[in-house]
Amino acid sequence: MSESRESIYEHKPLSSPRSIRIIKLKGTHRSLRSRLSRLAPAADEQPQPLEVELDEVSLDSSSPLSYEALSYTWDGQKADRSIKCHGRTMLVTRNCEMALFGLRTKSTRCLWIDSICINQKSVAEKNTQVPLMGEIYGKCSKVLVWLGKATEASDQALQYLRDISGIVRQMAAQNPTQWMMMYSSTAGGPDLNIPPNVMKRIEDRRKIFRERNKQIYGREGTPSSNMLSDIFSRLWFSRMWTVQELVLGHRALIVCGNQELPWADFVSTMVLLARIEQSASSTAVITNDAVFFPKLQIYQQLRGHVHPALNAGMVSARQQDARKMSAILTMLHPLSSWDPRDKLYALHACFGALGIRDLPPVDYNLPVAQVYGAYARATMVREQSLDLLYALDHKRSVQGLASWSPDWSSYGSVWKICRERFAATGDSKASFMFAGPEDGELHLAGVVIATIKHRPSLNLPPRGRDSGSGINDDHRQQQQDLELLLANMTQQVQTWQEWARLASSQSSNTSSTANSSGYYQPTNQTWPDAFLRTMLQDGVTGPLPHQVLPAEVLDEFWNWIGILFAYAQPDDDPNKKEIVDMVDEAVKFALARPAVRLVYFPEGGVGVEQQQQSAVVVNTPAWRIMMAINYGGARAINAQIFEKTAGRTFFVTEAGYMGTGSELIRAGDLVVLVAGMTVPMIMRSESHDGGGGTGSNSYYSLVCPAYVHGVMNGEKWPANGEGLINLTIK
Repeated sequence: MSESRESIYEHKPLSSPRSIRIIKLKGTHRSLRSRLSRLAPAADEQPQPLEVELDEVSLDSSSPLSYEALSYTWDGQKADRSIKCHGRTMLVTRNCEMALFGLRTKSTRCLWIDSICINQKSVAEKNTQVPLMGEIYGKCSKVLVWLGKATEASDQALQYLRDISGIVRQMAAQNPTQWMMMYSSTAGGPDLNIPPNVMKRIEDRRKIFRERNKQIYGREGTPSSNMLSDIFSRLWFSRMWTVQELVLGHRALIVCGNQELPWADFVSTMVLLARIEQSASSTAVITNDAVFFPKLQIYQQLRGHVHPALNAGMVSARQQDARKMSAILTMLHPLSSWDPRDKLYALHACFGALGIRDLPPVDYNLPVAQVYGAYARATMVREQSLDLLYALDHKRSVQGLASWSPDWSSYGSVWKICRERFAATGDSKASFMFAGPEDGELHLAGVVIATIKHRPSLNLPPRGRDSGSGINDDHRQQQQDLELLLANMTQQVQTWQEWARLASSQSSNTSSTANSSGYYQPTNQTWPDAFLRTMLQDGVTGPLPHQVLPAEVLDEFWNWIGILFAYAQPDDDPNKKEIVDMVDEAVKFALARPAVRLVYFPEGGVGVEQQQQSAVVVNTPAWRIMMAINYGGARAINAQIFEKTAGRTFFVTEAGYMGTGSELIRAGDLVVLVAGMTVPMIMRSESHDGGGGTGSNSYYSLVCPAYVHGVMNGEKWPANGEGLINLTIK
């Protein structure tokens, strides 16, 4: 029903740039059964309409402000739900309405909610209010983290965390020093020294939780069959605005339906569960509770920088580099926002709290490309570093964006090169300058070392495209998921085969298929070893020196490459029958496992009465190869190879160097070493007339960072940095 214009509430302009609005949410006058009844009233019970009033207050007021700040997600919803504001109609989103019902008590409650307290129709007001959000959340009595409506799984998960939290609190009270040492350790291990009686209580509760998981999901052992996934899959954990809202508040409370849990208890409990699973003495696997912990580390690292006392010991000395804008923006790149400018503006107050104040002003009148370019330029100039350029490894969708500016609006889940472990330009320092307007030229110093000659036609599917691995109750959706999974498996196998053939062709003894003879000339390694090292970025798994793949994992490569080409070897190959027999045995083993049957044969399993679809699955070569890899002695190496090559491409240069990088790479692109950068950059020669060239009219566009085997430790960097050229980047 449409409302007359006279009955719609209109925000009054704020009287001062330092003023904000506070909501007074009127209490309910009827006796409510519980919070749950307010969220889901009985069929014969109409909830009392929501009524609010807005009061203007000054952040500079001498009187203490008393309000709670809501952190929730808009989800791109249309404001089509009516509430009453000063007796007039105000339209809010469904999520906002749900939160107001859930937070309403019997008495008036003072809240700050961005969608209500900021006039969303006024760009000018948004430009002045957004920079104040650091103070707004910093001065609130509590941040209310609204996760949405409750489900059976969310209720069970939060109760589980509350139970473990009670044990944690008791342990911390009895031995605070021991707890802090365990809480701040960088990894689990046998030195956890949790008293046996305490560990028994924890394990007893975990056992009950796992059994309940199995009852609800019908399976166990995967993140999707853990009730904690109901909490961590909520959109709140994927949104950019929620980071700042949580980080800037001193206290936070998780609210999901009628369930509540203090954020501090939430974190400390997840820390304990993660440490136990990472412990060498634990029999748990990382597909249980610990797999969710990395999502919390983003928030905790930033909270540790903004409020050091809240996370004493949680942030290591190595993580101090995370205070840099480039590190924060890269870390938060996967999070989303409905307005692409908010990928930066949503962190404006957070940067201010970290002492980073020389930022471009918030201005929603500016186009996205100009906002991104201004922040990129400000970041590099402020840090006197080119670290931001390492984020240039995703597809670009913002029109008019300079190639030296990351496109924060798009993201692909690819493994980032551990740049801390390499020194492709020795100990050189960054040498750069900007010329022209904010979207102008970036001048770098460097040297072109190679031209890409071969770039395979196939790319590896990115992580997250295996949607068919889940179980869906709808038969048609199950079939579509399975078809997608098989298609991805086929693409995966064919891509790796094409890469291996190309790598083999670069050895001194070439072959059209995989073989172990021949050498990779740049490093004088056998081609299989060089190929493996290229895919795995030299076996590096993290920024610390000890983070390398163990020899027993690397040794699985021979099984992996043999299985990969099981059906591609000539019939007269003496090893073919042995490999095919090994594949057949591994497939039989896989088919006997309930987890495999549940995913691939959900309608009756394998047997005489198996459906036609089951026969298609079993006879798909790529499926048999992947089953053999996972159950035939190559599972660990396959996981590492997929992790580091998903969404990437392989390439070979004219001089025979092998490398991996973004799927944006083309044949003809250049491999360039840039002063001050630890890994090579891929560039594209351009000209103002639209073609490539090397004349005065030419320039370069940045494509992505890359791993190039044989140049990562300064092998191709000129002695004393002599002979560097100016590289004009647009």
